[in-house]
Amino acid sequence: MPDHVRRPLRCRPLVALLTVPRMAWLLVALIAALIPSLSGAVTAAVAPAVAQGCPPAATSRAELRALAADGWRLPDEARRHTLALALVHCLGEPDPELRDELALGALTAWMRGGALSVATARALGEQVLPLLAAPDPSEFRAPFAVLVLAEVARADRLRPLWSPAERQAVVDAATRFERGVQDYRGFDPVQGWRHAVAHGADLLMQLALKPALDRSALDLLLDAVASQATPSTHFYVFGEG
Repeated sequence: MPDHVRRPLRCRPLVALLTVPRMAWLLVALIAALIPSLSGAVTAAVAPAVAQGCPPAATSRAELRALAADGWRLPDEARRHTLALALVHCLGEPDPELRDELALGALTAWMRGGALSVATARALGEQVLPLLAAPDPSEFRAPFAVLVLAEVARADRLRPLWSPAERQAVVDAATRFERGVQDYRGFDPVQGWRHAVAHGADLLMQLALKPALDRSALDLLLDAVASQATPSTHFYVFGEG
């Protein structure tokens, strides 16, 4: 069976998101209006202290493979947090192993496993947020940056990381990204996944599940999904719908 068939999809289907009743989204948003949020502004600059390059400096592909084989266990907390931020520079790699299996694999495992501090999770969000709108010569970086941002949004949903203003900035960036997707390529047997519209839908879903969002923010998310539900120039063939 081809890889693009057996690979589990990360995204929630666009049509499933679109069929969530608008009033149900509003009800969810009203449930936890008093959840506290951490203050601070989401910056539009990549943290300058993180060295560029992929694999990151002082880390080889073989070492990343070994970490993956060991379930991404890295007891050295300082190194784990430094490596997490450095792996952002792998998100635009044409090599699907570096980009998807190793960089994204590490960041997803550490975010979902609670292995990154609040400060590191926030810094990760600050690094990937501007990549959604930045020039993307590789045509991989933005689709994978938005997927990492979805993991940060998930963490914010479970334990607030962002202030209301920061969260709104992410909503605005996420909806602009989804509306602007024109590259509908999904899986390529040599280059791996792009899947920008589906990855963008992942971020929209995580944001929509945050009870603190108000009606106007939920409307923006729903309208962004609707804008890509039936594109006039493309038929979805990679499980998006």
